[in-house]
Formats: sequence, structure tokens, C-alpha cells
Amino acid sequence: MTDALGWGSGSEIYDHVVYGSVTLNSPRKQETTMLVGSDDGVKVWLNGEVVHYNPTARGAGDYQDAFPVTLKQGTNVLLVAVDNRGHGGFSGFFGFAKDTDYTVNPIGKKFTVKVPAYDVNRDGMTDILDLIIVGQDFGKARAANARTDVNRDGKRNIADLVLVAQHLGELSGVSAAPSSLAMSNLKLDPARIRTWIAQAQLENDGSLAFQQGIANLRQLLTALTPESTVLLANYPNPFNPETWIPYHLSEAAEVMVRIYAVNGTLIRTLDLGHQLAGLYHERNRAAYWDGKNAVGESVASGFYFYTFTAGDFTATRKMLIVK
Repeated sequence: MTDALGWGSGSEIYDHVVYGSVTLNSPRKQETTMLVGSDDGVKVWLNGEVVHYNPTARGAGDYQDAFPVTLKQGTNVLLVAVDNRGHGGFSGFFGFAKDTDYTVNPIGKKFTVKVPAYDVNRDGMTDILDLIIVGQDFGKARAANARTDVNRDGKRNIADLVLVAQHLGELSGVSAAPSSLAMSNLKLDPARIRTWIAQAQLENDGSLAFQQGIANLRQLLTALTPESTVLLANYPNPFNPETWIPYHLSEAAEVMVRIYAVNGTLIRTLDLGHQLAGLYHERNRAAYWDGKNAVGESVASGFYFYTFTAGDFTATRKMLIVK
């Protein structure tokens, strides 16, 4: 087959992975069993989720693995990969239990996937990213992203966000590639969630959307609020010349980081000011040290200590500069 496709044969196809994909139509939601045989390793995705992975080295002439899967009603996308482990040929066998009711769509057949309005970025899942995208357009009559007006009432307000929050965690359509809008570039902290909850409570009309949306926002707030204040290890470590110092705050506090040489000399003070409770992991939220002292001079290689103070909490850890 690889020769017929123009990919080559024999040693020309060694050390490669072959992918294949088909769309299946299921008349209803079905809990069934998928069957797989492979020479050698194999990986299977169904509707964007990994459902099977076996990095084996073996020959195959029929099915060898069986595992449970769920076909949703309508179109399902099956993607498979077979790895020849660096040498030899490929073979793959894929199917379902005999009582599974489905049809394979012909190659080239077009189908339409309806993406609900609350999956704002249309990535197949309603999640925190959709909340943030809507939140960024709060109060705007017009915005570059028309989908942030989720309920299509011409406004971008708490009603749109509540509608997204109501459906958090739901899958929709066929999962697409991850959004190019990186989570690390977006700020979602407990303070913002508290503001959203307060706004939602003020506008609460008693509908199911508001009740479920507020409940999901409260769960999200709990997940984003740590139980205790913690100083984490800086990263990278060792480093040259800069590093980030992550931490957790269980409650709002004045935060300060002091950096000392091994002889106890104070090298630098990082005054972070008043910080709200939350997780400060990402580079745009963690404390940052550029490897310089108080007068802007680069410090020498070696060990340094950093002392973190947040209210009554104090902790010290060690880091290493290597030049």
C-alpha cells in the first residue's frame, strides 16, 4: 500500500508512523467494544480523545486488543496511528464488536457539525478558556469576536458568561485542534471569579441557566483558591540569568521576596505589593528575578536563598545561578 501511495517500500518506510482516519455514523449513542490488531505500536483516538495506546513490538494478522468505547449519536471521527518501531512493515486491523450498529461514511462525504454558542472558541469543549474569552469582551457593544455575544442579544455581559458557565465541561461536535490562544497568556484568578459570581447573583432571574452557571462558577472558585499559602521551587533552577518564583496564596496578603547571598547579605528585594488569594504559577503571575542586585549589577554564579513573606507566612528556599 505504501508503495502504491508513492511513499516507498522496504527500508524507505522504516522508522515512520502511519496515520489513518475515517468518519463513522452511529444511529444512537452506543457503549461498545473496539477491536485492534497492529504491527507494531498503535494509538487510537475517537472524537479527539485517546481511547487506546499500546507501544508494543509485535506482528499482527488479526485483532489482538479489545477495549470499551462510546459512539455518540451522529458523526464520530476515528483516527489511528501505527508505528513500525524503526524497521519492518506495517499492518493494522480496526473494527468494533459484531453487534455495533454503524456505517462508515464514504471518503469525501461532507458533513456538518453544529457547534453550540457557548463553545465560544469552537474547540469542541466548553471550558475555562471560553469563560475568559467572553470575560475579555465584557461591556463591549461590538467586538472582533462576534461569538462572545453568546445569547445574541447585542450585549456582552454577565448573561453571556453565565450561559457558558452552565455548560462547563461539556463536549460538543468534533474536537478540533487546541486554540492558539494560550492559557498562560490569560489571567483567571479567584478575584475575577468572585466578581463574576457577584454580578451573576445581582442579575439572577431564577432560571436554570443562572442557577447552574453560578454553581459552576463557585466550583471553579474553589478549585482556584488554595487551602494553604505555599512557596514553590523557582524555575528554571539552575538558571542564567533569570528565574521565576511561583507560590500559592490562601488569602490576600502583602507579598515580598528577599534574595540573600549564602553569607546572609541582602542582594535584592522584590516588593510584589498586595496580592489576592490564588495560584501564582505562570510567568506572568509568579515573582520574577532578573539575576541582578539592587543597583542593577548581574550577580555571580553560586547559591542564593530567597525568603518569601505573605502576611504572617514566611518560607525560604535555595536556588542556583550557573554561568
